[in-house]
Amino acid sequence: MTDTAMPDTATSDTAAPDTVAPDTGTPDTGTPPEPPQSSTAVPAVRGPGSFDPATRDQRNWAMFSHLIGLSGFVIPFGNIIGPLLMWLLKREEWPLADDQGKESLNFQINWTILFFVTAILCLVVVGFALLPIVMIAGLILVVMATIKASEGERFRYPFIYRFIR
Repeated sequence: MTDTAMPDTATSDTAAPDTVAPDTGTPDTGTPPEPPQSSTAVPAVRGPGSFDPATRDQRNWAMFSHLIGLSGFVIPFGNIIGPLLMWLLKREEWPLADDQGKESLNFQINWTILFFVTAILCLVVVGFALLPIVMIAGLILVVMATIKASEGERFRYPFIYRFIR
C-alpha cells in the first residue's frame, strides 16, 4: 500500500480561526462585516406633531405639494390650486402629506397676496424694486421646502400667516 498523507484539518487554511471578534461573538475572519441594508423609510420627524417614518410615496407627495406651487408661474392661480388638490387627496392617509400640503397651501396664499400688493405698489414705482425680490424669495423658499420634504422632514415657511391649521 502506498502511504498518502491526508491534509491535517487543524492546520488547513479553511479551518475556523481561534480568535473571536470583539463585541460580536462571531469568529474573526479578517473581513469587515457587511453594512445593514437600508430601507425606504427615513427617521421619524422630530418636534411638535412628529410623524411615523415616512415612506418614499409619502415623501414624494409632500415634496410635490411644495413643487407644484411653481405652476403659478405658468398657470394663473395654479400655485394655489395645485397644493390644494395635493393636500385634499392625501391629507387623511398620510400625516406628512397633510402637514406639508397645508404648509405649502398657506405659503402660496400668502405669496399670492404679497404678489398682488407688490403689483399694486408698481403704480407708486416702489413695486418695481420689490417685485423681483418677492419672486426670487418665493422661488428659493419653495426649493428649500421641496428639499426638506423629500427628506421626510417638516418645513415651516418663515413670516407667513397660516390660514389653514
